[in-house]
Amino acid sequence: KQLNLLLDAVVQLRHQGFPVQLELTGEPQPDAGIAAAIAQRNLKSVVHCHPALSIEALAGVICRWDVFVIPSYQEGLCIAALEAMACGVPVVSTRCGGPEDFVIPDHTGDLVPHDPAALAHAIAAICADRQRRTRLSLGAIEWIERHASQHESQRRLRSHLRTAFPRL
Repeated sequence: KQLNLLLDAVVQLRHQGFPVQLELTGEPQPDAGIAAAIAQRNLKSVVHCHPALSIEALAGVICRWDVFVIPSYQEGLCIAALEAMACGVPVVSTRCGGPEDFVIPDHTGDLVPHDPAALAHAIAAICADRQRRTRLSLGAIEWIERHASQHESQRRLRSHLRTAFPRL
């Protein structure tokens, strides 16, 4: 993860007048390096950390978000992003591998290069246009239902099993 990339994008958004709030989940307090990076950028008042939360509490937090951001140089499937999409939250991701399979520009979110200005622009473009954000939200939910729902996963597994073991 490249949190510094995201923090730099938040600084740019704040300078552009966007009232950005950044929520980090999974740890009650950032480690010393992250805390220093937040302080160095004067973002202490806009970065909020949540401890490990129950599934219900986490869903409640995620549902408040306008966008979920993956600022990685390399990423696999990123279950957290799929959870956000299931909650109707569009995803902005750097081009880093795995997310390119489910972050579909102008359908479920946006893909950007590893650049704070590009990341800030994509976040602002979604947050500033409520109709687009709603359309991306619906696209994210639709993608999850078609590709990652329990029903679809079971259907694919059965199909693969029939292919691998046709006599079963």
